[in-house]
Amino acid sequence: MFGKLFKYELKSIGKWYFALNVSIIAIAVILSFTFELLSSKVNETHPKISWTTDSLPMILTLIFGFLIAGSLLATLLIIIRRFNQNVFGREGYLTMTLPVSEHHLILSKLLASFICMIFNSFILVIATLILIIPQVSVAEFLNAFRDLGQLILENLDLTGFGISYLLLSTFSGILMIYLSISIGQLFANRRGLKAFIAYAVITVLITILFSQINTNLFRFDFNETMDLDFLRNRYMYVLLGETVIELVTFYFATHFIMKHKLNLQ
Repeated sequence: MFGKLFKYELKSIGKWYFALNVSIIAIAVILSFTFELLSSKVNETHPKISWTTDSLPMILTLIFGFLIAGSLLATLLIIIRRFNQNVFGREGYLTMTLPVSEHHLILSKLLASFICMIFNSFILVIATLILIIPQVSVAEFLNAFRDLGQLILENLDLTGFGISYLLLSTFSGILMIYLSISIGQLFANRRGLKAFIAYAVITVLITILFSQINTNLFRFDFNETMDLDFLRNRYMYVLLGETVIELVTFYFATHFIMKHKLNLQ
């Protein structure tokens, strides 16, 4: 049943979301080609660039920026809307009659949201590479790629920490949105506003709590520059542990509200 829930979540995203991300790639290709064309004209002995040609990169750059902002906003709205409407909205009456547990509901939506964020990030990375690669020589690109690989190999522990923290913080961020929505639905009206306030309050509380713990319990002095050895030996493990605590807390708090405090409209 979990597999069916997960497939349904992916199908519910909508073709428009994938079209939006594909359009980012298309604009990146056009923009890269335009930059290359203008660069070749500038290098000519008698360059002749019209006003239209000169303003085209600016227009395409603005469109590219709007598409990126739109894709990020669309990803966030999908995360919010799918959870809010499917659990606490009109669809909630049907959803809660399904023979599945609250755990399956949360996990299916969490995994689908995570895939959306990974997909969106992948598209943005590809679009950025499309813009950058044609502007540098093959030798420069290979050297940069080799240097990056060498840096990763020399700092495998930091690389592992970075990947682990990115994954955990992504899941934690999604669950924090879910918890905020769940808290907002406890109220009879203005649930969206209450959810936003809950998100802000949770953010402030988490920041203050872990700041106090890190300063008073673990004796981290963030006013001093932390060297690499300190980061490897202590702080990164504490940070991962705190992220896991956030993730688990957000998950089970959301599960508790869904199971015991459900208030459908």
